[in-house]
Amino acid sequence: MRRKHIVNRIRSNRRILNFEQKDIAKRFGLRDTAMISRWENGETMPSADNLIKLALLFRRHPYDLYPELVHEYKKELFPEEAEILDKIYKPDSGP
Repeated sequence: MRRKHIVNRIRSNRRILNFEQKDIAKRFGLRDTAMISRWENGETMPSADNLIKLALLFRRHPYDLYPELVHEYKKELFPEEAEILDKIYKPDSGP
C-alpha cells in the first residue's frame, strides 16, 4: 500500500530534545538533512535500522513514532482482533 503522506512523530520528538535536523544527520552519518526532512514530512520512512536508532535517540518505542501506521497495520492483519489489540497496547500518548 503506497501512501502519499506517512503520519509520524519524528519532528515533535526531535524538538522536545532540542535537536536540529543537522544534529540527527550528523549522528546518523548523513551528508545533509534531506533524508531527515523527508522522514519528518512523511514523504518516506526510515529504514528499519534508522527507525531503531531514532527510537533509541528519542527514548521511545518505534511504535510511538508511527502510531497511526501501527493501528492501520493491526486492523489489516487482525481485523477481528484490532480493538482488543488496541486495548492491550496503546502507543505512548506523547508528541
